[in-house]
Amino acid sequence: MIEGSVSRKVKRNQGFFIDANARFSPCVPSNGKRLEYSWSSDPPLNLPSSRVSKLFIPPYLLQILIQYKFILKVSVIDINNNGKEISSSTVEAFVEVESSDLIAIISGGSSRSISSFLPLVLDASHSYDPDDPQTNLNYQWTCCKKINDFCDFDQCLSLFTDLKDTKSSIYSKIPNETSLPDGTFIFSCNVSSQDGRTSKANTEIEIKPTPIPIVSIKNTESEIHNFDKPLILTANVKSEYSDLIYQWSLVEGNIDLNDKNVAPFGTNQSQLYIESKKLNETKYTFKFTARSQTTNAVGSAQIIKKINLPPKGGKLFSNVLEAISLQDTIKLTTSGWMDVSDDLPLRYSFYQVVELENGETIDQPLHPFPQSKAEFSFIAPTVDKDTNMTFKVVAFDNKNAGAFATTTVKILTFQKQQNETNEIFAEKLINENLQQLINEGNFEKIIQYIDNVAQVIRLSSGIDSNSVKKRTLLKDKLIELFLIYFYQM
Repeated sequence: MIEGSVSRKVKRNQGFFIDANARFSPCVPSNGKRLEYSWSSDPPLNLPSSRVSKLFIPPYLLQILIQYKFILKVSVIDINNNGKEISSSTVEAFVEVESSDLIAIISGGSSRSISSFLPLVLDASHSYDPDDPQTNLNYQWTCCKKINDFCDFDQCLSLFTDLKDTKSSIYSKIPNETSLPDGTFIFSCNVSSQDGRTSKANTEIEIKPTPIPIVSIKNTESEIHNFDKPLILTANVKSEYSDLIYQWSLVEGNIDLNDKNVAPFGTNQSQLYIESKKLNETKYTFKFTARSQTTNAVGSAQIIKKINLPPKGGKLFSNVLEAISLQDTIKLTTSGWMDVSDDLPLRYSFYQVVELENGETIDQPLHPFPQSKAEFSFIAPTVDKDTNMTFKVVAFDNKNAGAFATTTVKILTFQKQQNETNEIFAEKLINENLQQLINEGNFEKIIQYIDNVAQVIRLSSGIDSNSVKKRTLLKDKLIELFLIYFYQM
């Protein structure tokens, strides 16, 4: 069964998952059988990993204006008959690929100031088509002059008469006999492709009738910045003055740049570094200023950064408060996550929080890939004494911003027969419980359970030759099983 819609449209620069779920019919015995997954496509593709239940399609693998059919074949395999296929069934999903949106960029920042005695240069040459960065784009320039709350197109175009006829990615205006007109102007560049896609970029230029430092801010690699990554902004300054003072400030948004926990390297350099997880609003406008100490001439530039905030409000629940190690099944369920519609759908990764000897913790994944299902079931992990164990879920949006929630379950020590050694107990786990998972064909749970059995063997303390030999045989068996099923995930 395909989870979610069996038909979808995607942009070519978007990677995505196709999730499927299969299980044995309750009417058919599963002993000695396992499930095997195999994906194919029409038209044929070199799929990165085709023997999994969750198929990932990376960006740019698919071509535009083609409808792709992805076929999942699930086979029932007879383990006791050299892996012979007993039966199979197939499901299909359809994907149509659309062209990616064009990216329009005017270098220098969202706003900046220049002197009327120096050239005005507007550079949109970094605009591009994500599907083909080498493609030729069309450029159309226009502008308006800000007058109080009004922006006058006619007045601006009468001052920059050659702007509307400029078809290149770069527009320049050099003051010759007369200086550039002073005032505040908004310049716009409309970028288009041969197939009709368009994108628009704006920049605000304040032209001052005095010599000032020329300031610009380097465009960051991505228009939208992820909340959980540091933000680095870099300003460029050209000036005849040698006594400049630099200063970063905030025009829009709520954050204290003077806080060393926010901006540890200060705000008086050409580069501003903001620590990760400090930008908690969806939009910020930063301003960089270069000022001469002797003449007080000031040049400045601004840049707008949109912040992709992670999902919020989610909680993690367990179906049990206590579970017996290696015996009971724990089902984790997460709900309540909220995010803007453009950031959906969400995906989830579940973890066991492991405490190290030095008191630090690490997140140990319970499954290899993020999944669309908001729940995950697994057999209670190995403990040799009753332990309060923390589990975590991280909810990711489609731009990979993530937030987490936790819950705690008391894990009771695994139960074995009186005088039963860990080696014998581990062997029983392999022959009984692990075999049942193999019959079900759930590769993720098989790998996880192999690790649980390995933990039992690590807890073994017998030093006699029989115990050492049995541990060696069991380790070899686990390694063999791991290699078989890991590459089928």
